[in-house]
Amino acid sequence: MRVPLAWLREFVDLPADAAAVADRLAMLGFPVDAIEARPNIDGVVVGRIARLEKHPNADRLQVAQVDVAGERPLTIATAATNVAAGQTIAVATIGAHLPQLTIAPRTMRGVASEGMMISADELALPAEWFEDGILQLDPDCELGADVVALFGLSDAVLDVEVTANRVDAMSVIGIARELAASYAVPLRLPSFENPGRDEEPFGEAIDVTLESSDCSRFVAQRFERVAVKPAPAWMRVRLALAGQRPINDVVDVSNYVMLETGQPLHFYDAAKTGGAELTVRDARAGEVLVTLDGVERTLTPQALVVAGGQGALGLAGLMGGANSEVGAETTAVVLEAASFNSARIRRTSKALGLRSEASARHERSLPPFAGDVGAARAAQLLVALGAKAFRPRVFGASPTAAKPVRLRPHDVARLLGLTLPAQRIAGHLAALGCDVAQSEHELDVTPPPWRGDLAIAADLVEEVARMEGYDRIEAVVPAIPAHAISSEPFERESALAHALAALGYREIITHSLHGREPLDTAARTGLPFDAAPVEVLNPLSEDQRYLRASLADGLIAYVANADTPVSIFEIGHVFERFGETIAERPALAFGFTAEPLDEPSWRDAHFLRLKGDCE
Repeated sequence: MRVPLAWLREFVDLPADAAAVADRLAMLGFPVDAIEARPNIDGVVVGRIARLEKHPNADRLQVAQVDVAGERPLTIATAATNVAAGQTIAVATIGAHLPQLTIAPRTMRGVASEGMMISADELALPAEWFEDGILQLDPDCELGADVVALFGLSDAVLDVEVTANRVDAMSVIGIARELAASYAVPLRLPSFENPGRDEEPFGEAIDVTLESSDCSRFVAQRFERVAVKPAPAWMRVRLALAGQRPINDVVDVSNYVMLETGQPLHFYDAAKTGGAELTVRDARAGEVLVTLDGVERTLTPQALVVAGGQGALGLAGLMGGANSEVGAETTAVVLEAASFNSARIRRTSKALGLRSEASARHERSLPPFAGDVGAARAAQLLVALGAKAFRPRVFGASPTAAKPVRLRPHDVARLLGLTLPAQRIAGHLAALGCDVAQSEHELDVTPPPWRGDLAIAADLVEEVARMEGYDRIEAVVPAIPAHAISSEPFERESALAHALAALGYREIITHSLHGREPLDTAARTGLPFDAAPVEVLNPLSEDQRYLRASLADGLIAYVANADTPVSIFEIGHVFERFGETIAERPALAFGFTAEPLDEPSWRDAHFLRLKGDCE
């Protein structure tokens, strides 16, 4: 996940050194795969084109008077075609340093130019994601302000790895929350009050039916007076630094909120939903949906869809449909902020070969409360852009408070080898958002609503270790009672392995999962399969659907692919089903290959060797 440091600094005060922040994140359990340093850019300021005229000596040039809040406007000659009087733009003044250029005074066909208008590419932003030509800024930008400081273009971007159990950290606020707790500094969060909560109830005309229990919560909100246009420059720049392509203000708001809060959102064009009612249901067999990536997909009931009056509008948790896409003509939208069953989203994503930023979060079990937060933040941004928000409606189960987990300071000492006072333990957990009730000998800790991975005392001990610092934990071998370990099975397997090695066999390890072919081979050749095969409930592929019932298959496959004669053995576990019971037991198999011989006596010799080795 790409996290611009400038975005993080909006919520928490951090050291100037990006490497120090990356080291701290790694100690918190979020290794940073890369630190993308930004190029050195200075001397670029906000300007406004006060006057624009045709160049007197060149047909393809224009001469502009650009106000940068100086003593006088700057005269700048340009060949750009997307400029007009009144525009607010980025201007590189004389002496400015750009990634590939230092601005010096120059004369263009007889006109002295006192600077240069700047494109996105010259600010080291993806040129293909922005307008072709001069970068357009927002009219309310302060003239003369430093563009690099205004948009955080000097700060590095961190590529942070987030583990599967920490969906709350797949957001800028989530990472900021971790850093604020670790550095013991305040966390500055935006308001999460929805501006439509007190508005007139027209938005209540939206109705959502949850036909599937795999949607636990659905927040729907209607917005009118929507004008689809480019998003503000600060949002487009921030999205680009985070790896998201700016598209338009509505789509950019949904992506921005997802990256900031972790809650995926989707906007439907209200005029294309086929009515005011949405339904979350299983897809119908053979139902066809063209997704926003332009791919026509034939669905099965395995997929979960959000449907309107005329059919499916989007794949729940994955991607919206082209039939309800927000476009230039859109004036009203319906917001979706929902929580879906993570396993179902993951299976559908794999079956369709479709991955998205939204599915990456839904697959990790989003907490129900996140929908309210995401909807509120999106409503704030859309209202700031001129839209009218109506009252949000919530469908499905309300978020339930987490159950308190009892933690004793002794548990921390026992598991970490660190003796910490109860007050310090409580401070670490409170910094992470936990509600801590402290008594004389124990703590009752209620995890925050954004953490679904804190269920037992050991989970809390791990949080204490992260906040205290793993480097403070000494490497000590724990005391283990001698009677707790029996070496008899190991000694027996070791003796067998050494005996076979002495007879000239080499040990191999084969895969314990296989497909249907070994079962068919066994039925055809008479290899022993006394019990029913053990099938994996959620196999990664058809070639890994069954657990092996014999080591023979792996050895046969190995020798079949050997270029020279081999003598091999394997010691491993096999699995058998007897009714409802699954048995796992250790097994040994060995064998060798030899040149085929026609004489019966030589064939008998091979058999006698195998018999002797068995004995």
